[in-house]
Amino acid sequence: MNAQKHEIVCTCVLSQQHLLKNPVCYSFIVFSIIDDNGNIVEKNVQCPNCRTVHRVYEFCKSEIINSETGILINEDDLKHFLPDKVFNILEDYKCELYIYEEAKFILDNKLWKRSIVLTTEYVKTDREIYAEGKKLVFNSFDNYSIEYWHSSF
Repeated sequence: MNAQKHEIVCTCVLSQQHLLKNPVCYSFIVFSIIDDNGNIVEKNVQCPNCRTVHRVYEFCKSEIINSETGILINEDDLKHFLPDKVFNILEDYKCELYIYEEAKFILDNKLWKRSIVLTTEYVKTDREIYAEGKKLVFNSFDNYSIEYWHSSF
């Protein structure tokens, strides 16, 4: 079994773009599990901006569904399946739901030495543009580290 982060586009726009002639639709990242046949395991997610529920059925594809049910996984649900240290780190860094889901996937599948990005900053100098930040590295089930990362463009 594998997994992938990908982007979903909602029909809503950020409030600061409402007055623009052609506002850009809001997009957000989701974490999807891929079955043994290479297909996404369908799930429902909620847009963080407008709270509309989307049925994610393919990479970067969803459809808006009318769902008033409370059957959506959230960070508090995942809290029970993550070690306290990991949950507290993700909470301290104000991570989005997809990061909690990725952390659970790494732990469930014992993908040691994998990491998840906690922060990203883009830096532009006279010579280059690069990104840097912090990542949470999973060394074993109860051994984690927060490390600096850097990537040039």
